[in-house]
Amino acid sequence: MSAAMTEDAASMLDGAGGAEGTEPEGADFYATRLAGLNENNAVVTTDDIVNSKGVVLVRKGARVDANMAEKILRHKLIKPLEEQVAVADGLDGPHLAQRFAALHEKYPDIGRLHNQLGSANQCHILAKDSDYHPQLWQKLTVLEHEMPAEFEKGLFCAGIAALLARELKLSHQDIEAAFLAGLMHDVGLLHVAPDILNKTAVLTPAEWRAIQSHVITGRMLLEHLPGVPESAARAVFEHHERCDGTGYPGGNGEDRLGMLGQVVAIADSVQAIRVRQFEKLGRNLLDMLPYLHLNAYTHFYAVFQAMVSVLKRSGLAATIADPYGGVAAMAQRLQQRGRLLQEAVGHLQAMVEKLEALPKRGGRGQHMLRSARRVQTMMVSSGLVRDELLGWLEALEVTPDTVALAELNEIDLMQNELRWQVRNLLRAFGEFYDLECADDRCGALMVLAERLQASLEAAR
Repeated sequence: MSAAMTEDAASMLDGAGGAEGTEPEGADFYATRLAGLNENNAVVTTDDIVNSKGVVLVRKGARVDANMAEKILRHKLIKPLEEQVAVADGLDGPHLAQRFAALHEKYPDIGRLHNQLGSANQCHILAKDSDYHPQLWQKLTVLEHEMPAEFEKGLFCAGIAALLARELKLSHQDIEAAFLAGLMHDVGLLHVAPDILNKTAVLTPAEWRAIQSHVITGRMLLEHLPGVPESAARAVFEHHERCDGTGYPGGNGEDRLGMLGQVVAIADSVQAIRVRQFEKLGRNLLDMLPYLHLNAYTHFYAVFQAMVSVLKRSGLAATIADPYGGVAAMAQRLQQRGRLLQEAVGHLQAMVEKLEALPKRGGRGQHMLRSARRVQTMMVSSGLVRDELLGWLEALEVTPDTVALAELNEIDLMQNELRWQVRNLLRAFGEFYDLECADDRCGALMVLAERLQASLEAAR
């Protein structure tokens, strides 16, 4: 992917490029990743690397090291860098199949799911027999070395996406496309500045747009390669889109989205919860069901049904945890958190009304309004903020019932998902406020957002 193409991706999300000879916003950092790989695997230029002004930056046959990467970073190239380098000892089909076997060993519940449903062999064959374009193998090799967690995520999502495509009775070609899209869905992150990806503080709007551009960069990579189905490139582009129009990059609704993009999207969501949340809690994939039911209409309903169906047939047992030291203590904590979420619903309702009353709403304003409505609806329809449920929890504090522990676990998981949804909404509001509320029109909205943030913090 050339620097120019990466800047095109950034510009589609309102990013801006800089002058040649400096590091532009939207600069392509793939050279930096290649230099990192070069420390272990030789990365050698196969052509002279020439910038857009015809100046030779690097001669053919040179190793791509850190100094060379820094030099390339400052220039727009006439050809994508990946077309002008060769990587020694890169991944291939048999090695990819080994990586899937290792993934299933590392996460026994994932292995159990695939073995129970007969998809472990499907993953093995799809990987071993894959005949991908050399640039795809190059990207996967760099991804594994430079961003191993993202590479592992690709393996996870490829397996789940192929399983769901089969469950949905899609064609073999679509199953292969789903598998490829799952593998490659985040490969565009290789072109984003590492400092942004590794940042632990709150991202600026420009930094968030840089991260969002990875779906555009990924699509550009795939659609330019022979033998890659258009549906795979589209799925990579759409895997952060949501049926209610609250996703990115286009904010498109259900009627404008493709099936495979939603297949990869739900696989991506499942992976994030399983690895980022459940791994440290000792939970397994079946514990995902409460999350999925809360988000039943976030993705295509048929995709949601397929995901629920394969989990229920996985042979896994739900985890019954006791994280608070007994039923009474757990009920008390969930009741307190429920009251705070009930309070948050009121703040959300007020935010929706303020957003509706804004005299002018641009694209981000419309997106913000849809997102606030969606989260508010999710919280109300979940039943978690109803007085009846909170009263039942209060009663359990007085007369604990160990039989209720399974139900308390489900409530705990659902409350965690609602808290994440509110946190994500507040992040989106921060971007909206910075970019579209330069005057005092949104002062009252900011007050409500701060109250919502306070409720969220108290509900930890």
